[in-house]
Amino acid sequence: MNIIFIVNHFYPELGAIRTEFEIANKLSESSNVLVVTTFPRKYRLPENTMYDYPKIKPAVIEHIYNLKVLRINSFKSHTDNIRQRFIELLTSTIFLLLASFFLVPFNKVILIAGDIELVVSQVGIILGKIWRKPVVVILHDIHPDTLIKSGVIKNRVIIVLSELLIRMFSKHVDVVVVHSHTNAFILSKRYNISAKRIRVIELWANTDEIKPVSIREKRDLKLKHIRDGDKFIVSFAGVMNPPQGLDVVIYAAHIIKHHYNSDKILFLLVGDGMDRQRLQQLAEELNVRDIVEFLPLQPRDKYIEILQLSDACLVTLRKDYLQPVVPSKLLEIMAAGCPAVLSMPAHSDAVSIVKKYKCGLYAGSGDPWRLAKVIMKLYYDDELRAELSHNGRRAAVSYYNLDRALKEYKGVLQELVK
Repeated sequence: MNIIFIVNHFYPELGAIRTEFEIANKLSESSNVLVVTTFPRKYRLPENTMYDYPKIKPAVIEHIYNLKVLRINSFKSHTDNIRQRFIELLTSTIFLLLASFFLVPFNKVILIAGDIELVVSQVGIILGKIWRKPVVVILHDIHPDTLIKSGVIKNRVIIVLSELLIRMFSKHVDVVVVHSHTNAFILSKRYNISAKRIRVIELWANTDEIKPVSIREKRDLKLKHIRDGDKFIVSFAGVMNPPQGLDVVIYAAHIIKHHYNSDKILFLLVGDGMDRQRLQQLAEELNVRDIVEFLPLQPRDKYIEILQLSDACLVTLRKDYLQPVVPSKLLEIMAAGCPAVLSMPAHSDAVSIVKKYKCGLYAGSGDPWRLAKVIMKLYYDDELRAELSHNGRRAAVSYYNLDRALKEYKGVLQELVK
C-alpha cells in the first residue's frame, strides 16, 4: 500500500508528534510511506542536536529508517509565541498543500496529523476531493474548539473561521481517528460526524524503549541529573502551555515547603512553552526555587531517564479544559513503572485509565492543597508506590503497546482502500 502522510511537524522534533513518527515508521515496514512535512523548529529539537538547514533549496528529501521524508521550507516560529505559531500554521498549511498536490495520485490513501489538526486536515480534504483519494485524520485534540472554550483563543475572526473549518471537516473527511471513546462521543455530537466515520485507536508507549529501573539505578540517575540521590523527585516533562495549568504545581510546592516543612521533595519541571517564563517568575515570587527546578527540553534518551528517576510523575490540565484528553505522557509514565499523579477535570479519560488500572492517584482539578496531600501520601508510603508502579507497567505491556495500535491502524487503512 502506498500512503502519503501529511503532517506539519515531525521527527526529530520533540513532543506529541512522537506517536506520528512511531506509527509511520511501523507502517513503513509493510507499506511505502511518504511523509510530507516542514523543517524542524530549532527550539523543539533535542539539546545539542545538529540539523543541516538548507539555505536556498525550497525542499529536500530525507531517509529516516524505512521512511522517505519530503521537507518543505516554510516560516518557522522561533518560540512558543501564539502570533508566530499562528503564522507558522497558516504558511505551512499552504506549502504542504502545494507540495503534496502532484504526489497524492501515486498513493492509495492520505493520512493527516499535526498541530491544530482541524486546520492541517483541510490539506487532505482538498487533495482528497481533487484526486478522489480517501482521507484519514488523526485527531489528538478537538482544536480549536477546546482552546476557545477555555479562553486561550478570544479573537472573534479566529472563532468564526474555526466554525467554517469545522463544517468543512465534518462534511468531507472520510475517517477520523481519536484516542478515546469519550472523544469519539464528543466528536460525533460537536462536529455531527456519524459513528461510521470515527475510529477509536488508543495511544501507546514504546515498552521496549521505556522500562522500569531498579532502586540502585534510580539513585544513580538522580545523581547524574540532579546530583542528589536521596531526593524524592516529582516530575513534569512536556509542553508548558496554558492548557497544562501548571500553576497548581508551583502552589503545591509552596504548600509542601511551608506547611509540611519537607526538604526532601524536589519538583522537576522539564520542557518549554508559552508558560515557562511566567511559571519561573511565580516560583520566585512564592520562594520555592530551592525545591522547584526547571530543565529545558531533553533528548529522547534523557527524557526517558527523567521518567525512570522520578518517584511520582505529574499529568496536569486546567480545570476549565473541557476535552477529556489522554496525554501520551501518561502511557510513557506507566511504561517506566512510575506512579502517575493527575491534576485535571474528573471527566478526563486519563483519570479513568488511572482508576481502572490502579496505576496512580487523582489529585482533583486545579487544587494545590489536594495535590500536595497526594504527593505527601506517596512520599510516606513505599508499598503504595511499588504497587502503583507495577500495575502501570503491566497495563502498558499488555495493552498500551505499539503492536496493538499498528494492527488497528492497518485495519482502518486497508478497509478504506478496499
